[in-house]
This record gives sequence, structure tokens and C-alpha cells, in this order.
Amino acid sequence: MKIELRKYIVQATLIFAVLLALGMGILALFQKNTLRLDVGVGIFLGYVNAIIGYVILAWGMKRSQNAFMGAVFGGMIFRFLLLFSILFILIIAVHFQMIPLIISLLFSYFSFLFFEIMFVNKYTTQSK
Repeated sequence: MKIELRKYIVQATLIFAVLLALGMGILALFQKNTLRLDVGVGIFLGYVNAIIGYVILAWGMKRSQNAFMGAVFGGMIFRFLLLFSILFILIIAVHFQMIPLIISLLFSYFSFLFFEIMFVNKYTTQSK
């Protein structure tokens, strides 16, 4: 799965670019250019979350089923706490706009989650 990491990063980066272009296009359509940084950071957080999740899954797939499940659930908790902490800092300390940041993060999170599920499903069906 190590070779697949490079392929995953390339494809995830393409999805990141598409989501970023889509987000910036929507903002331009509604003339909300002041929110570009908020939306861009939200999409970037979803991208980084997906890369971390894939690395954890790749590590867990080489281990026993118990280690894999520990990696999946431990990784979920770790990523949740990391995202929550970063959002708290960005909203409270840096004064990012909460709604655009969270909406763009959720949209990118679910887009990358769909991609991650497809990628893992493809890998597991090929290895059988």
C-alpha cells in the first residue's frame, strides 16, 4: 500500500484543487471575496484530514484485524480532536468566520470521505 500512498495523494490533491476552484467560484458568484481565506482553510483542513486518515488506514491494513480496528477508531478520535482544536483556535483566536469555515470543512470532509471509501474498497477488492 506504500506505492498507493503516492497515487492517493495525487488524486486527493486533484480533488482539493476542484473543491477549491468550486468554493472560490461560488464566492465570486455571490461577491463574497472577503471569505476566500475562510473557505480555503476549511477545504485545506478537509484535505489534510484525508491524508492523515489514509496514512493511518494504510498502517492498519498491514496489521492484524484488532490493530486495524484500533487504528481506525483511534485515528477517528485523534483526527476529531485535532480538527476541533484547530477550529477552536481559528474561530476564537484568529477570528475566522465560523459559518463559511465549517460549511467548507464539512463539504470537503464528506467529499474526501467518499473518495477514501472508494479508494479503500478498490484496494481491498483487488487484493482478494
